[in-house]
Amino acid sequence: MANLKQELPEWCQKDFVHFQDTFTYSPEDKVLEWNDHLFIPQFHPDTVSFAFDHHEPRENEVMVASCAKTGTTWTREIIRQILYGRDEKHDKLTKDITLPHLYLETCTPSKFNVMHNIPIPRRYFVTHLPAELVNLEKYKERNIKIVYTLRNPKDRLVSYFYFLKGFPWQGELAKFSPEDPLPLGIRKGESYLDHILSWLPHIKNNKNAILIVYEEMIKNPFEKTKELSEFLEVKLSDDEIYEIVKKCSIDNMRKSDMVSKSEDGMSRHAIKQCLTGTIGKWKIYFSAEQSAEINRQVEEKLKGTGIEFIYE
Repeated sequence: MANLKQELPEWCQKDFVHFQDTFTYSPEDKVLEWNDHLFIPQFHPDTVSFAFDHHEPRENEVMVASCAKTGTTWTREIIRQILYGRDEKHDKLTKDITLPHLYLETCTPSKFNVMHNIPIPRRYFVTHLPAELVNLEKYKERNIKIVYTLRNPKDRLVSYFYFLKGFPWQGELAKFSPEDPLPLGIRKGESYLDHILSWLPHIKNNKNAILIVYEEMIKNPFEKTKELSEFLEVKLSDDEIYEIVKKCSIDNMRKSDMVSKSEDGMSRHAIKQCLTGTIGKWKIYFSAEQSAEINRQVEEKLKGTGIEFIYE
């Protein structure tokens, strides 16, 4: 395993944060509020503000934007494989770029010293923030590739439920989020559908943005991985795409996390980020009334957007 910390310049090694040190809580912790947006303590307004004003993305980098539990981990692993999977050194190195440094809104602002000094040719970032909290004008100027993940809201809620249930710090996390949604930069009263609405204007008619639909990736992994690699302007042979599809299958990712020596793989295993990857599991859990209520909300909020979820 590549030691990411040792690959950094000595002056910024002090800013490297291990995943397990990110989610530490004290009895005094509470949901934070900033500009009408809510945050759990480890997704901090100071970091969001710093990222907006001072984070300098480089030309043609990649950002995965998503609401939690819409296929973020899967999508970013596919992107990691597309960008670095055929280079042994970069493949090993990037396996250890995990949540504290990878996400715009996590940890303290000093973590950007780490991300800005990792010796890789093309970085990628992730965010669960709504679009208004990301300096998208800056990203547009730098031709940043934006990948937005979409998943049907019923299966997403089931995945969210099991994510919280299996979280090592479940008790601590639950007190900040007694019900969906987890306060990761949203306004009070907003939901996953509002997150979609915030990003949609920046995705449509934007040559540097693409919408990745979770269910389409499950049904057509080769075609969708090829589409994503072409969007990222990485030339891959069919054999290379098939290899990525194989490595990034839900089963293989889950098995890999169980034996992984990388910090990212171990963290994914610890918090059970890779579950079954099935479509339609919501039918087991939702009553007819609950399903109808989700349908009503979707019709109310997304009418006219062209978004049509795949539920089975």
